[in-house]
Amino acid sequence: METDDISLKDLSRWNPLEYVNIWIVNEINSNTQGSGVAGYAYLAGQHGQPHDGMVCEAKYFGVSPSDDVVFIHEMGHYLNLLHTFDGGCTNEHCEINGDKVCDTPPDQSLHSACVFNSCHTDADGTLSHNPFTTDVNDMTENYMDYSPFECQFAFTKGQSDRMRATLEEVRMSLLESQGCLSPCPNPLNGVVNLPLEGVTGQSISFSYTSTDATNFEWKINDTMISTQNNYNHTFTKPGVYKIELIVNNQDPNCLKKLYQTIRIICNIAADFDPKVTNIKEGTQVTFTSNTTGATDYVWKIDGIEVGNNPVLNYTFDKTKDYLVQLIASNPYCSNNKSGKVSVESACGDSIAQFSIVNNKDFEYIPVVTPSGDMFYTASADNLNHRLVGYITKEGVEKWAHEYFVDNAFRSTPYLTSDGNLVVIENLNDPNANHGLTVTKYNTMGVKLWSYNYNLQNVLYVHAVATDDGGIILTNSYYLLSIDINGSINWGKFMSKIDDSVTGLFKSKNEFWCVGSIFESGKRKFRAMLMDKGGNISKSWLIALNDIEFGHRFMGTLTDGSLIMHLTNNLNPDENYVLRLSIDGQILWQKKISGPVNSININKLDQILLSIYTLPNRFFDLIIIEADGEETFRNQTNIKNFSNKNYINGTNNGWVIPMTWQGKTTFIQVTTGNINNNCVIEKGNIVTETETEFVSTSYNSSQFFNANFINQSYIFSSNPYNSTILQECRVSNPCPKNCNQDLVHKKIISAFPIGELEVSVISNKEIALSLYSESKSNFGIIDHEGNISLDFKHSSSGSIVFWKVIPYGQYIYRFGTKDSNLFIEKSNINGTVMWTKVNTIFATFHDINIVNDAIYLYTTIGRYTKMDLDGNIVWTKKFDENFGYANTVTRNGIWHIPFVKIKS
Repeated sequence: METDDISLKDLSRWNPLEYVNIWIVNEINSNTQGSGVAGYAYLAGQHGQPHDGMVCEAKYFGVSPSDDVVFIHEMGHYLNLLHTFDGGCTNEHCEINGDKVCDTPPDQSLHSACVFNSCHTDADGTLSHNPFTTDVNDMTENYMDYSPFECQFAFTKGQSDRMRATLEEVRMSLLESQGCLSPCPNPLNGVVNLPLEGVTGQSISFSYTSTDATNFEWKINDTMISTQNNYNHTFTKPGVYKIELIVNNQDPNCLKKLYQTIRIICNIAADFDPKVTNIKEGTQVTFTSNTTGATDYVWKIDGIEVGNNPVLNYTFDKTKDYLVQLIASNPYCSNNKSGKVSVESACGDSIAQFSIVNNKDFEYIPVVTPSGDMFYTASADNLNHRLVGYITKEGVEKWAHEYFVDNAFRSTPYLTSDGNLVVIENLNDPNANHGLTVTKYNTMGVKLWSYNYNLQNVLYVHAVATDDGGIILTNSYYLLSIDINGSINWGKFMSKIDDSVTGLFKSKNEFWCVGSIFESGKRKFRAMLMDKGGNISKSWLIALNDIEFGHRFMGTLTDGSLIMHLTNNLNPDENYVLRLSIDGQILWQKKISGPVNSININKLDQILLSIYTLPNRFFDLIIIEADGEETFRNQTNIKNFSNKNYINGTNNGWVIPMTWQGKTTFIQVTTGNINNNCVIEKGNIVTETETEFVSTSYNSSQFFNANFINQSYIFSSNPYNSTILQECRVSNPCPKNCNQDLVHKKIISAFPIGELEVSVISNKEIALSLYSESKSNFGIIDHEGNISLDFKHSSSGSIVFWKVIPYGQYIYRFGTKDSNLFIEKSNINGTVMWTKVNTIFATFHDINIVNDAIYLYTTIGRYTKMDLDGNIVWTKKFDENFGYANTVTRNGIWHIPFVKIKS
């Protein structure tokens, strides 16, 4: 029976939707039960399937009343009755336990006599309509028992009600069968002529092709609309409509029903340009409708109506993502199209940034490569805890090393002309026999060499790259030239103890060596030009009246001229910036009334000044061009925006690090995109032209030669992984990190929604199932938010969809209908392939489809496998002393936890 069932039924079958098929055979053989099977049948959940019906051995069909109980028993199964002994003695809930019929007592025996009592739980039921108040005998007289044939003669009222409900619902098509009528001598063979699809407002012709019918009845969604053979109908609303035609002639036995569906779509194709736009704040955009079929238009921005014409002009004045929607309509229907406008800060890409998160409050010093990538050093824990690393311009960390240095000042990174990195460590332990360590790394993080140099009293170090891959560094009274491999080329020191070297900068083929000297009791600044051998060719003194100056920053422009930043030692709010040519001429002078924090030059010869003001902790940003003209000014309240000279110039801007509460953020300021809307507002720092500085030619004494010893010094380092976040300093959209495709869709239902299930069909479509107490809808929405399919469920009664699973080219929906498991299969166009109600399961806990099979776990401890046609393959029952918890399915393996229930 397991292997030849469908082959048998294919020999002869009447329409199982209109007839009860009964196959009479000589013998039934089962792979598991041998030849002891007298008959078998399928429950109502298989209604209309090719195998639906009953099979009975001939010796038990119409032979005697006692033998006829086999056929009666199988008819009970056909009408959805279970065995009286199903489920054993459990009887706490008679509508769920046992055979799910309350007026059949619990039973767990295959009886050998007509009087038998196998269960004593008859009165355990908690429902008020449980009829048993005392223990009674098993109902061996019931047709659904396995008692001797002579014992069986009755069904209960509860069983009768269950069979009647099955006929009225699951097998309701039998009630419409014409099987009881006399045959039609001349069958009606005409066909319906009707398109599969149409549009709103279009007249659609319905017709029946044949001359064999005289009476016609056209129905749309069960509503009669015409009795004519040919009929024209105009649909005013989109949707999927069920068309039914009933035809007959003078012979009452000749009647035919024909069915077809037609999909009506809205005749409006809503569209507009542009749909995706990236603009700066304050920009006006013109949206133009390309819609066809519409007479009315409504434009909405973020849900607020802003226009009613085919063309909309709108100015976007805030930095955010906007949802733009066009709703187009005519007297029949409406359609809509959505788009997005991303409004950036007027800074644009000038605010692209990323952050490094750590728990040490590392202070990062960046140095940017010509490609835009970044080396960095970082110091923490009183400057002894160090990092060195490499990050791409996209914010991806390629490598990082962690190491520790005792009694050290912060480490400083410098680029060499061969594209590598040298890190200079100021080791300021007065008892140590060394004072400076230089370590070289390549771009892959490989340490090439590391050496100590016995400079004493090392404090502030400045270095400059030479064309041959080496560096020249200066500290206080010393100059030291190191080649590409870390070996010493030469060493020098100042001739006078009151002289000092405070900076070194490349100037074409020479170097600016900047220092100070006491003259007439005042400290003045010297600017010296020297060759790569440390020999001074020219020098000038820079002075202003009798003010004693200190310095904060020096740097050079591409023409070799020197930018100097001097501060009044007695008044830190009095700062000066000047440009000195290679001929010693002061090209321009500026006085800044404010505490200048740092000055840095980018590759475009633009000078960035940051001024830090208390108590509000604001930073003013000022950009001065090479000719001294101020071209930008703004203010930010970001804490720890930069620390002194940690800002580093890039090809067209600056990288600004800010460290605050365990996070250092690197802000890429690009001057080509920056304007006065970028940060907050203009500050109140005063910049004015200065004319009092003078430069005087001065013959500097040459440096003395000095002998330095270098020895290998290797730091012990470990790999270090930073947590790097892509962030935006302004509100969305961030130019480097935003969602480019936002679609908003508002679903308006004609009835109250009790539950909404969303499932992904593909990367372009999602499926929606929604229901109330009496209605169910199903639809598909594409990636632009347009409804591509919408239809109401055709089954009567309350259907509650709990889960929707796309699988292959089909969509499976699972839910409950009248407290029974409901399964429906449709294609992606919404055509229902089949629907099934399985009365074994009152409810379920979880369902999944894996490897072409449906797996179901019910809340009463039953685990079931079905095929993709909804047929049960096998069922396993777990220990009923256990409850259930949430199940998990991974790669086809189910993980089912159980909870021991206390008795």
